[in-house]
Amino acid sequence: MDSTGLKLCGADECLLEKHGTKTHRAWRTLHIGTDAHTDHIVATALSGWRFCPAHASLPGMTMGPNPYRGFRYPAEVIEHAVWLYHCFSLSLRDVETILSARGVVVSYESIRAWGLRFGRQLAKR
Repeated sequence: MDSTGLKLCGADECLLEKHGTKTHRAWRTLHIGTDAHTDHIVATALSGWRFCPAHASLPGMTMGPNPYRGFRYPAEVIEHAVWLYHCFSLSLRDVETILSARGVVVSYESIRAWGLRFGRQLAKR
């Protein structure tokens, strides 16, 4: 304690006082590979937070890069918004209105970013 009566502590002491441990929690991911025809589990792998399965070799599992990873909305919503914007020459606000009528609340700025990022990819299909 200092002269004001406050206790000064370092980072480890604060973690110990707040969480009861000196270490941070670490998330682990369970990767499950299933057979497309039978839906049986054919491969599993438990990874730590630094493990990147796209670059590692897991026996029986192949994982390609997912361009929609990290987005709030599923790939189907993003693809539908970009499709509406490009195929029908709608404004971004028109696409926003159409999606909100279907229960998807998304801003026109997000639709613009999706169009820039995924528009060419969807046009190649």
